[in-house]
Amino acid sequence: MKKIAILNNSNNELVQNLISKMLKKNIEACLFDQLSDIIGQDLDLIVLYDYNYELPTEFKSSTVINIHPSLLPAFEGENAITNAFVSGVKISGITIHEPSGRIIAQYPVIISNLMHLDEFEKKMHSAELKFVPKVIESIIENKAFDYEDLFNNKSEHNNCGGCGHCGGSCKHNK
Repeated sequence: MKKIAILNNSNNELVQNLISKMLKKNIEACLFDQLSDIIGQDLDLIVLYDYNYELPTEFKSSTVINIHPSLLPAFEGENAITNAFVSGVKISGITIHEPSGRIIAQYPVIISNLMHLDEFEKKMHSAELKFVPKVIESIIENKAFDYEDLFNNKSEHNNCGGCGHCGGSCKHNK
């Protein structure tokens, strides 16, 4: 079984859902809040999720990805979701990148004109739960991420085609 470490400062519901999805893919995902806790562990991947600390140089050669809640290079740093919303952009999204800044994959999330911040946050988190496990799985399997993978397994989306428009209620496919 492959093993990943998720470094996270908040231990929120999204991280717990990510861990659950990883286990379903036969990937052991362990949550850590301290970088020192993973030293010496045999890991296939280190995932930084809402983790706001600089990595020491010994980890920069490891397979490390960072999940960032904006379409980089826009809205770097903290409060990216709020900053994107307040700025008035109509498209934001999720970026998965290496510590060097090299972008591995991005997923867009549309901000409608009548959307409130809390609705946008929920839409971003829903997109993360769909997008992030697929990218992690591709990295672990050492294959290129293909956006088609988001749409191929309809059972994971409650029969949704994965467009995100229905929020999982799948009105478009009935």
